[in-house]
Amino acid sequence: MTTIDQTNATRLAILARLKADSGITAIVPSARIYPSRTPAALTWPFIKLGVINDTPYRPSGAVGSQNLIGTVHIFTKTSASVLDAENQCHLIRREVIRVIDAMGSIGDLYIRYDGGTVLQDGDESDAYHGVVNWEAVYIS
Repeated sequence: MTTIDQTNATRLAILARLKADSGITAIVPSARIYPSRTPAALTWPFIKLGVINDTPYRPSGAVGSQNLIGTVHIFTKTSASVLDAENQCHLIRREVIRVIDAMGSIGDLYIRYDGGTVLQDGDESDAYHGVVNWEAVYIS
Protein backbone atom coordinates (compact mmCIF):
# COMPACT_ATOMS: atom_id res chain seq x y z
CA MET A 1 0.00 0.00 0.00
CA THR A 2 1.43 3.39 -0.97
CA THR A 3 1.42 6.55 1.16
CA ILE A 4 -1.44 7.94 -0.93
CA ASP A 5 -3.42 4.72 -0.43
CA GLN A 6 -2.82 4.89 3.33
CA THR A 7 -3.84 8.55 3.46
CA ASN A 8 -7.03 7.96 1.46
CA ALA A 9 -7.93 4.86 3.46
CA THR A 10 -7.50 6.76 6.71
CA ARG A 11 -9.57 9.72 5.48
CA LEU A 12 -12.36 7.38 4.35
CA ALA A 13 -12.29 5.43 7.63
CA ILE A 14 -12.57 8.59 9.75
CA LEU A 15 -15.26 10.09 7.53
CA ALA A 16 -17.33 6.89 7.59
CA ARG A 17 -17.10 6.63 11.39
CA LEU A 18 -18.09 10.27 11.93
CA LYS A 19 -21.06 10.02 9.54
CA ALA A 20 -22.26 6.76 11.13
CA ASP A 21 -22.05 7.88 14.75
CA SER A 22 -25.44 8.68 16.29
CA GLY A 23 -23.88 10.92 18.98
CA ILE A 24 -22.44 13.19 16.28
CA THR A 25 -25.32 13.03 13.81
CA ALA A 26 -27.76 13.98 16.58
CA ILE A 27 -26.04 17.40 16.51
CA VAL A 28 -24.56 17.57 12.99
CA PRO A 29 -26.45 15.69 10.25
CA SER A 30 -24.20 13.36 8.24
CA ALA A 31 -24.85 15.46 5.10
CA ARG A 32 -22.91 18.27 6.82
CA ILE A 33 -19.80 16.18 7.52
CA TYR A 34 -17.41 16.87 4.65
CA PRO A 35 -14.18 15.16 3.45
CA SER A 36 -12.35 18.51 3.16
CA ARG A 37 -14.02 20.84 0.68
CA THR A 38 -17.25 22.46 1.74
CA PRO A 39 -20.06 23.75 -0.48
CA ALA A 40 -20.33 27.51 -1.10
CA ALA A 41 -23.62 27.73 0.81
CA LEU A 42 -23.09 26.22 4.26
CA THR A 43 -25.56 25.33 6.97
CA TRP A 44 -24.12 25.45 10.49
CA PRO A 45 -22.94 23.50 12.41
CA PHE A 46 -20.70 21.47 10.13
CA ILE A 47 -17.59 19.30 10.28
CA LYS A 48 -14.79 18.89 7.77
CA LEU A 49 -11.58 16.91 7.66
CA GLY A 50 -8.30 18.78 7.42
CA VAL A 51 -5.25 17.92 5.37
CA ILE A 52 -3.28 14.80 6.29
CA ASN A 53 0.50 15.02 6.68
CA ASP A 54 2.63 11.92 6.40
CA THR A 55 6.14 10.96 7.48
CA PRO A 56 7.95 7.63 7.17
CA TYR A 57 7.67 5.34 10.19
CA ARG A 58 10.65 2.95 10.15
CA PRO A 59 11.32 1.56 13.62
CA SER A 60 13.00 -1.53 12.19
CA GLY A 61 14.30 0.07 9.00
CA ALA A 62 11.46 -1.41 6.94
CA VAL A 63 10.06 0.70 4.12
CA GLY A 64 6.31 1.25 3.68
CA SER A 65 5.06 2.14 7.15
CA GLN A 66 3.80 5.68 7.67
CA ASN A 67 2.96 8.07 10.48
CA LEU A 68 -0.10 10.15 9.50
CA ILE A 69 -1.15 13.33 11.30
CA GLY A 70 -4.44 15.07 10.62
CA THR A 71 -7.29 17.15 11.98
CA VAL A 72 -11.05 17.24 12.17
CA HIS A 73 -12.53 20.77 12.14
CA ILE A 74 -15.82 21.68 13.78
CA PHE A 75 -17.68 24.91 13.00
CA THR A 76 -20.58 26.27 15.04
CA LYS A 77 -22.45 29.57 15.02
CA THR A 78 -24.99 31.31 17.25
CA SER A 79 -28.51 31.25 15.80
CA ALA A 80 -32.13 31.22 16.90
CA SER A 81 -31.78 27.51 17.73
CA VAL A 82 -28.19 27.65 19.06
CA LEU A 83 -27.77 30.21 21.82
CA ASP A 84 -24.31 29.08 22.95
CA ALA A 85 -22.17 28.23 19.90
CA GLU A 86 -19.01 27.84 21.99
CA ASN A 87 -20.64 25.18 24.18
CA GLN A 88 -22.05 23.43 21.11
CA CYS A 89 -18.56 23.36 19.60
CA HIS A 90 -17.18 21.73 22.77
CA LEU A 91 -20.01 19.15 22.74
CA ILE A 92 -19.38 18.18 19.11
CA ARG A 93 -15.63 18.10 19.71
CA ARG A 94 -16.13 15.72 22.65
CA GLU A 95 -18.13 13.38 20.39
CA VAL A 96 -15.48 13.50 17.65
CA ILE A 97 -12.75 12.67 20.20
CA ARG A 98 -14.82 9.71 21.43
CA VAL A 99 -15.15 8.39 17.86
CA ILE A 100 -11.44 8.84 17.08
CA ASP A 101 -10.42 7.11 20.33
CA ALA A 102 -12.85 4.24 19.68
CA MET A 103 -11.28 3.54 16.28
CA GLY A 104 -8.09 2.15 17.87
CA SER A 105 -6.67 -0.53 15.60
CA ILE A 106 -8.23 -1.24 12.21
CA GLY A 107 -6.17 -3.79 10.34
CA ASP A 108 -2.71 -2.27 9.81
CA LEU A 109 -3.90 1.15 11.08
CA TYR A 110 -3.68 2.39 14.65
CA ILE A 111 -5.28 5.81 15.27
CA ARG A 112 -5.56 7.97 18.40
CA TYR A 113 -6.64 11.42 19.57
CA ASP A 114 -3.73 13.85 19.89
CA GLY A 115 -5.04 17.13 21.34
CA GLY A 116 -6.90 20.12 19.97
CA THR A 117 -8.77 23.28 20.92
CA VAL A 118 -11.84 25.47 20.51
CA LEU A 119 -11.41 29.09 19.51
CA GLN A 120 -13.54 32.00 18.42
CA ASP A 121 -13.69 32.23 14.64
CA GLY A 122 -11.66 35.19 13.40
CA ASP A 123 -14.11 36.01 10.60
CA GLU A 124 -17.36 35.91 12.57
CA SER A 125 -17.70 36.99 16.21
CA ASP A 126 -20.66 34.65 16.85
CA ALA A 127 -18.91 31.57 15.41
CA TYR A 128 -16.52 29.02 16.91
CA HIS A 129 -13.97 26.66 15.40
CA GLY A 130 -13.03 23.44 17.13
CA VAL A 131 -10.03 21.32 16.19
CA VAL A 132 -9.41 17.66 16.97
CA ASN A 133 -5.88 16.50 16.18
CA TRP A 134 -5.27 12.82 15.51
CA GLU A 135 -2.29 10.64 14.75
CA ALA A 136 -2.26 7.31 12.94
CA VAL A 137 0.42 4.76 12.26
CA TYR A 138 0.27 2.30 9.37
CA ILE A 139 2.50 -0.69 9.92
CA SER A 140 3.24 -2.65 6.77
